[in-house]
Amino acid sequence: MCVCSELGIKWVQIYGALEKKTHIHKTIMNTDPSAPTYRNEVDDDSRSYAGSLSKPCELSEAVLPSSLLELEITTQSPTSSTTSGSSHQNWEETRRTRAQAEEEADRKLIEAVCAASLAEFKERERILKDYDQSTDLQDLVYSAGNAEITQKRNEALGVKRDAMQRILNSKSYAQEMCLKVKKATDVFEEKNAERIAKISEWEENQMRVEQETALLLLEKRKGEAVHRRKEAENRAEEARVRAEEMREKAIHATKIVREMARRQIDHSLNAEEESRLRELEQQKIRIDKTKEEAKARRELAILKAEAAKARADALIQKANEASAAIKARTGGNHIPSSLVRSGVTWDQDSEWPSTSP
Repeated sequence: MCVCSELGIKWVQIYGALEKKTHIHKTIMNTDPSAPTYRNEVDDDSRSYAGSLSKPCELSEAVLPSSLLELEITTQSPTSSTTSGSSHQNWEETRRTRAQAEEEADRKLIEAVCAASLAEFKERERILKDYDQSTDLQDLVYSAGNAEITQKRNEALGVKRDAMQRILNSKSYAQEMCLKVKKATDVFEEKNAERIAKISEWEENQMRVEQETALLLLEKRKGEAVHRRKEAENRAEEARVRAEEMREKAIHATKIVREMARRQIDHSLNAEEESRLRELEQQKIRIDKTKEEAKARRELAILKAEAAKARADALIQKANEASAAIKARTGGNHIPSSLVRSGVTWDQDSEWPSTSP
């Protein structure tokens, strides 16, 4: 709506430019153009100006209805696309398509307005240029001052009148185009309001359908969850029964294993006890044998000791006798060499000789 209002403002500005051009041409009506190309320039300028005015109007006239049709088609198309895909995704695609269509229509309207503004600017520049050229030509006419120039001025005035008539025709055509644009704008606003209402209704329907679908899906999931829970309970009961059976089997197997282990332990203990008793008996036999051997060795040692004692006593007796004999014979402390060789030593502090080992 804002773009269409700006378009109407631009057409009003174009009308003002046309009236300004008419006023400028009236001010230079007394000029006597002598240049041979002036008539052709006026004709070309008039045609180009009329063309520049008609081009934006035709463009806007071509843009608005087609854009409306395209926009109407794109807004009605999402209802058919939702049957095969996800409703939310199709709805987003529909919104994007609608936004793109609106942007395209606005862009084309803006291009039409820009083209009209450009035509207005070019026409204003051309009028100023013509005014400068006409001023220069007026100076030339006043300096020349001949009848041929006057005749050409009259011819130029006729051409100018024709050009002004064409400009007035173009102005009426522009007014007609402006009315068409306003009418197209009204139609566009009406269609846009209908489209927005249809889109709102369609979105509400889609939301209702999505809610119903979600509710059905929730009920379905709830039923599936109940079914899965019952199956899980059944499997748990079966597992409990199997576990109880396995427990009974394990208890029975444990009893058997314990009995076998007890028997094996008893057998091992009995074998160990017998082995220990045998070992003790053997140790007792070895100890008794050792005792007997020790007793025999002790008796043998006693016998040897008694024999040694007897020999020692005999030797002592002999030594005493020899000592007495020596003392009696020598009266000194000289020890015979025979006693030294026989291993008998004489102790100075003792009166008995000792035998070396």
